[in-house]
Amino acid sequence: MKMPAGKNKNAIVLLRTVLTWSTISVCVGLCLFVILEGTIIVVEKLHDKIAAHKGGKNVELPFTTQGVGHREPVPYYMFFTKPDLAVEDRYFGRQRSHLVTNNMGFRYSDDISAKKADGVYRIFLLGGSVVFSATSNETAISSILEKKLNERVKHVSTIQCINAGVASFISDQELALLVHRIIDLDPDLIIVFDGFNDIWFPFYYEPRVSYPINWTAYENAFQNNNNIRKVLHSINFFKGIRSTSRLITRFRPDLSLENSITHSFYQETAIEHPPPSVSEIVDHLSTNWTKMYHFARSYSVDMVCILQPCNPKVREEPFVNDFYTAMNARIAKAHQEQAMPWFTFDRMLDAQQSLFVPGDPVHTWDTAHELYAAAMIRTIDNSGLIK
Repeated sequence: MKMPAGKNKNAIVLLRTVLTWSTISVCVGLCLFVILEGTIIVVEKLHDKIAAHKGGKNVELPFTTQGVGHREPVPYYMFFTKPDLAVEDRYFGRQRSHLVTNNMGFRYSDDISAKKADGVYRIFLLGGSVVFSATSNETAISSILEKKLNERVKHVSTIQCINAGVASFISDQELALLVHRIIDLDPDLIIVFDGFNDIWFPFYYEPRVSYPINWTAYENAFQNNNNIRKVLHSINFFKGIRSTSRLITRFRPDLSLENSITHSFYQETAIEHPPPSVSEIVDHLSTNWTKMYHFARSYSVDMVCILQPCNPKVREEPFVNDFYTAMNARIAKAHQEQAMPWFTFDRMLDAQQSLFVPGDPVHTWDTAHELYAAAMIRTIDNSGLIK
């Protein structure tokens, strides 16, 4: 049965209209994409000129992931935050933040000397990006803790709580930082707030226990570039646009060409060195906590180790759940049998999931830092510290 001529003509007109508007939409979208790409390139070039004019100091684009873009190579613990920074940053790509580091690279607004002044009680808070990160120095966990302690502890003239967190640090790097640097800065108390990076990194960034994040990338950079060739040959037209677009990778850095190459290194290394078992990771973290504790006590420095919580959605991942279950049991046993000052904050934010950065496994908004600081004060009180 033939379609009536009028209806056939209407269908053709409708099809042409849809195709026309679809073509216009695609062209407009491509034009906007090109304009935004060009704008970002111009901003980057202006940034380079401004940085060159100012001697390359204290100028950063406001697009970098918190802390990661501000590190520099350092012996023994691989990397550390650059000293004397005063930069505008982005708090996990969403909120504007202001980052200041002191003369030693700590995220602490005041410079410090190796020998503290009389009447000063000095605390260092060790950890990864959860410790380091905040929209400002004042809203970091360490600064809130310092303020609260100075308000309530009257028998000490001044309490300093110095942010010694470094983005991507694992417990091995914290141990090295303690031994090679912090112990020489006259600490009275060291608080370790970590655990998540130790379980997360072996399954996504570096499969070998105790190796820093993306260590495979450094190995391959020195050994050969066969993996780089493989990645480059696997890139098609659309993947090439996605991985090299400044616009796309600003909001999805995981899609960048750099991350594709780094992940290929992980995959190659994981063939020879499969990720460790959860029990190996628990043993290793517990050993590092024990080493840090005994080392600190040998210098008459108090120490508290705290297992940090994570996003409850990620907490349900089988390997993450197994880690927290085993680590909580290890903490309880060490606390009961050896009187080790180990504590857990696991699950403390489960009822407040909105405090976590959307889509992030462990990082939180500043509001959660208040809760962490209050819980740390209760831990300090229960441990009989700051006497």
